[in-house]
Amino acid sequence: MFLLMALPGYAQSDSSEPAAPVTQTSDNTNDIVPVEFDLGARSLKHILPFDKQFSIKFTNIPAGVQAIIARVYVINDASYERKHYRNGPKEIDFKYVMSLPDNRVLKSDSLVRNAGFSGTEASTLFPFKLKPNHNYILEVEANESAPLTASQQEALAATLKEDASLTRFIDTIAYQRFVNPTGYKMLPAVTEGFSSAVATAVKKADPSYILVKKDYETELKNIVELFRGIGNASRNLADLERRLLGGNNATLSARQRQQQVNINAVRRNVRNIKWIALQKNDDTYTKLVGQLGKIARENDSTALNEALADDTSEFIRELDEVIAAKDQAIDELISQYIVSNVRSNRVLSATYPQDFVKQARLYITFDLGLAYVGRMDRANVYTGLNIYFRPLDKTIPLSHYREPWDFVLSRTSLLLGFSITSVQQDSVRKGLLDDNKALVLGVGFRLTPWLKINSGGYFYYKLPANPLASTNNYRFAAAPFVSLSIDVDAKSLLQGIGDAVFKQ
Repeated sequence: MFLLMALPGYAQSDSSEPAAPVTQTSDNTNDIVPVEFDLGARSLKHILPFDKQFSIKFTNIPAGVQAIIARVYVINDASYERKHYRNGPKEIDFKYVMSLPDNRVLKSDSLVRNAGFSGTEASTLFPFKLKPNHNYILEVEANESAPLTASQQEALAATLKEDASLTRFIDTIAYQRFVNPTGYKMLPAVTEGFSSAVATAVKKADPSYILVKKDYETELKNIVELFRGIGNASRNLADLERRLLGGNNATLSARQRQQQVNINAVRRNVRNIKWIALQKNDDTYTKLVGQLGKIARENDSTALNEALADDTSEFIRELDEVIAAKDQAIDELISQYIVSNVRSNRVLSATYPQDFVKQARLYITFDLGLAYVGRMDRANVYTGLNIYFRPLDKTIPLSHYREPWDFVLSRTSLLLGFSITSVQQDSVRKGLLDDNKALVLGVGFRLTPWLKINSGGYFYYKLPANPLASTNNYRFAAAPFVSLSIDVDAKSLLQGIGDAVFKQ
């Protein structure tokens, strides 16, 4: 079962009415964040975290799943995202992904039933940390093995009976038994080749089929025994030859040499028989019986007539017995010993596209602050949005971000807000957004995950100093401020906005 998720640092399940995945958190960057994936429903229950190690717990694993493979790819090529999302999210083009330069597999792990897991649950650890603003693909492959259905078994049996490599082995066993009536000397070589041919034929019939049984020595002994009658027929033909030719080929008469040609024709015909298809009274059978009859008709010794008739009749009787028993024996070999040991390895797939709403929630937080505003010479309460330059996980201490660029981006944000306390003062100023509210713009720097220091400007309208002048003659003005603020998760605030703007 292939489950493919395109991740810009996280992933979530996809459905027509998707339930929002839950963000898993922990108190420290060294903690491992558990993420649940329902393998039966093929849904990811949590957003994959960035900046933290995580593990995936697979639940609801179907009983037929024998192995689970999880891989994470990092894509260092911006053209992939443009190509993948040009006309909306679509299934991942892995051939294109793997052709991109500098792409690599961050993690490849496999869990095998009865070794890596048992029952309906399994877990695998991802010891690295996903970075924000990077493209990742999480690939989950679950191989589910199940017995073939009745219709699949019937179709496979019919296909195997027509497979040239398998029919050739049956023909070889029959002819070798004819050449060597004792019959078992060729068995080891035939067994090894037959097992390989069976595996190839099964895979050729359906690439998803897996052959469980590997050794067919016992079953092939039954086939060798089936063709015991061919060995007996070989002895009858040898007896017939001795009666007609004697033991000295150098003194054969012209009639005897013709009989030798007839006997060799019978041997060639037996060698070329397709035993799976052979039926009594078909063309091959009729031709063989006709060749034996020709030997009896061309005999010029009255004393041998009765013996030749006995040898010919015995040959045909042994052949008839093989024909009568072969279909059941070959059906038993193919159906009971080959097809019954074949399982179907099913592959189911789903693709999980990006969700830009959840990405936006990671960049924006809600701010509530107390500012001292210059030129107004007063304290003022304001609220606004902090827009960060990278996604943030506030459960991670700021001390975790030690690289210079991460140090700056994890602490610095833009501030866009408005004053809560009125800035209006008669004959002096009024708000820019309305008479009471000033526009607040600035830059913030996080001191802790929740506390920030900010500076910037309050923007308002300045009224003319002359009380006799028209109040419509105001002008745009700004006053600097410094503040302390509390950084609050803006998820609930942006829920309605995000769904309205981004949800398709």
